[in-house]
Amino acid sequence: MTRGTAAFQQSLARGFTYLGVMFLIFLLGLVATAATDVYKISLRRERESDLIFVGTQYKTAIEAYRQRSGKAPQPYPKDLSDLLRDPRQSVLTRYLRRVYTDPMNPGQPLVLIRNGGGGIIGVYSPSTLAPIRQVNLPEGVSGHALSYRDWKFIADGATSAPALEPDTIGTLPSLNFGPGVGSEAPSGADSDTGGLPPSPASRPIRPGDLAPAHRTPQICGQLYAQDQGVCNQIANTGERVLGSECLTSAALRNSQCASGEPLSSLTIRQ
Repeated sequence: MTRGTAAFQQSLARGFTYLGVMFLIFLLGLVATAATDVYKISLRRERESDLIFVGTQYKTAIEAYRQRSGKAPQPYPKDLSDLLRDPRQSVLTRYLRRVYTDPMNPGQPLVLIRNGGGGIIGVYSPSTLAPIRQVNLPEGVSGHALSYRDWKFIADGATSAPALEPDTIGTLPSLNFGPGVGSEAPSGADSDTGGLPPSPASRPIRPGDLAPAHRTPQICGQLYAQDQGVCNQIANTGERVLGSECLTSAALRNSQCASGEPLSSLTIRQ
């Protein structure tokens, strides 16, 4: 065997070795990618199960708080702290072990669903990810939801009550703070009030109503409903993502209104 032939064979062997190493690296990359995908799906399933657990805990706690009252109509909690310690009871009474955050968005709060009186009747996650689980879901949770935000965990006693979707008041020049949720009174409605001042639930919201000292559950509920109309209009134009962002911002402002904090603007990207 000549020296040139030996050198060629050595070069050829090194080339095959190099190709073999590259192919092995490629296979390892595929395995790592597959393992990562499996881990992400497993993590999503775990968080999904946590969301169902947490949502059910809130749902049960809210209903227990309502039923514990001897008054009629039975009130709903105004704040989550009421579920940790019922202020109506002389002895320590808990309906919830702790305030749970959103499992789908670790560290972030769940969105509160309030009725027209400002009472908390349920919660949900603002996540726009599509659910993996479609069967064996808790009662009241849809198995054909487009996103986790469609999973509403509402107290059983509130299913027949009109639940307000999360919305807030914003600094939009196009907002019409007219009576009720709509911007116009029904045709044929009698505008003569006999000289009596309009009730807070029927008159337009004034800037002074938004001052922390003047806010009431009715005012917050009215703002909540009006902002809901704005966000729903956005969603109805086909801008579901923008509508979702608007509702998330609205929920935050509703919470700010109830707690007396400064109100943020309604988030609407043009």
